[in-house]
Amino acid sequence: MKFLNILFCVLFYFSTQKSSAQIPNGSIAPNFTLTDLNGNQHNLYDYLDQGKSVLLDFFAVWCGPCQSQADLLENAYQTFGPNGNNSMMILGLESEDATSDAQCVNYNGFPWGAVTSYPIINNTGNVPYEYNINFYPSLYIVCPDRSITEINNLEINTISNLIYGNCGIPDCTDPSAINFNPSATQNNGSCIYPLWTQDINIPNGWSIFSTYIQSENMNFQANFYHKEEVIMIKNYLGHVYLAEWNYNGIGDIKFNEGYQIKTNQACSIIFEGEYMDPEENTINLVEGWNIISYIRLNPAPANMVFQNLVEEGNLVIAKDGTGAAFLPDWNFNGIGNIEAGQGYQLKTNYSGILIYLSNNDQY
Repeated sequence: MKFLNILFCVLFYFSTQKSSAQIPNGSIAPNFTLTDLNGNQHNLYDYLDQGKSVLLDFFAVWCGPCQSQADLLENAYQTFGPNGNNSMMILGLESEDATSDAQCVNYNGFPWGAVTSYPIINNTGNVPYEYNINFYPSLYIVCPDRSITEINNLEINTISNLIYGNCGIPDCTDPSAINFNPSATQNNGSCIYPLWTQDINIPNGWSIFSTYIQSENMNFQANFYHKEEVIMIKNYLGHVYLAEWNYNGIGDIKFNEGYQIKTNQACSIIFEGEYMDPEENTINLVEGWNIISYIRLNPAPANMVFQNLVEEGNLVIAKDGTGAAFLPDWNFNGIGNIEAGQGYQLKTNYSGILIYLSNNDQY
């Protein structure tokens, strides 16, 4: 029987290789969504977008060489799969239309279900044709960049070299993350960022505040419902948050906007979340009046902070929460320093962009 299985594999190869060629190495792997024998759905690109490589095993249950390599695939799955270092997924794709689910578990005494814990997919539809499969087994590794490479050796060292050599090392590639891996070449979405805390002092009466923090919930009601000192908050459009009525006409607190706030006594507001770095974020301005935030950590003179707007002839006046003003036409800086936590009113001649220096640079 083993001899016949091998013969069938060889006959399948010779009967099909004339009609189409194997998909070339370096090609973009076609995406697919298929369901395994346990009812779990698998989308190829979803795995790749997680920074994982994917090993595709196109096989037939009756194929002797396919049966012989099942233990090698299982070993690779335990090493690189979810129970190993989780850098790769393995999918077994039974590519014969006539194969039943029961045969994928046990075929003529070969216990597929017992020797494999990686997902086995029957009813693969047109996927084998999209990959131009000419013989069994056909094995490919697909890298996170969607490029495909045929493999003929399932030894652990060979697979490791393909994953980490051809495909790169999946991990966190962002230097600002606390789990940054300088050796990583593929970002797998695992980056963990430190939480920042900003404590803003709000005086009694009218003032303007802003924050350089963003979190999952920046809704005004969620952040101010417990602040009995707050009477009203307004954005640059005149939309309001009314604490007494629990009315939120603004929506969410945005890191690039400032807000006028009225209180019945001094208080403080604490925000916790991700810091919106000025190297990666700018302030969009509309024509006319704006209320903006200041997202740098260090204070700087108003005339220097707004210099790019002045040079463009776009700034008419800037005011802080006390009414102190910077008048560029008169070269008068009544504000002094621009500071984090404060918001500022700007009147512009036309829409534009305010760009802050990074925290490492000085005005």
